[in-house]
Amino acid sequence: MKHGNVVADNSFYSCHVCDLQRIEWLERYFSLYQFHYGTNLRSEMPKRITSSQCLNAATFHERDYSELFRPFIGRTPIHHNDGEYEAIGIACNLALTDDLAYLILDDRVPNKCAKRIAEEKILGLQGKVIGTIGFIRDSHLKDQLLNQGEVLEILHAIHDRFQAQSSPSEKHRPCSMDPHVVENVLLPVIADIEDRTHE
Repeated sequence: MKHGNVVADNSFYSCHVCDLQRIEWLERYFSLYQFHYGTNLRSEMPKRITSSQCLNAATFHERDYSELFRPFIGRTPIHHNDGEYEAIGIACNLALTDDLAYLILDDRVPNKCAKRIAEEKILGLQGKVIGTIGFIRDSHLKDQLLNQGEVLEILHAIHDRFQAQSSPSEKHRPCSMDPHVVENVLLPVIADIEDRTHE
């Protein structure tokens, strides 16, 4: 039986498939958690995912759940059909029945939007909005589904990929990493997990 329901934006999928070139890590997550996606998210996913058998293990939602929270978005209408907002809508629907484990959002604006909705409107979303690094961390430390070696391999691969890019830009940040996120999120998580080997 899978551990819980997860909704992720496209940056999570692109990180593993495009930046790290490790679709097998996605397949591993899909075997442990029940992932959910919709039409907009699928249209943004790398072709390597949509043309593989990977999504067979996930739940597809035809309905546009972003309508649940559209009045609270506060962004221009051009962004209303972005995959991030569809992810928030699907997560809100799951959270209404207290059936959401994680909503993975790396983009700062949708992440803040989802946290605001959690505080003001949908309590079942509280504490469930997380980034890719936090999800990888929690899959080991909180849920105990991935072992320490697996998690460190993934996190070090993200760090290596970031370092391999000579000048990270806003247009392409591998695995949504920028110097601030690397310094304040990624490296402390790696250090924390590595320190636990000595406990």
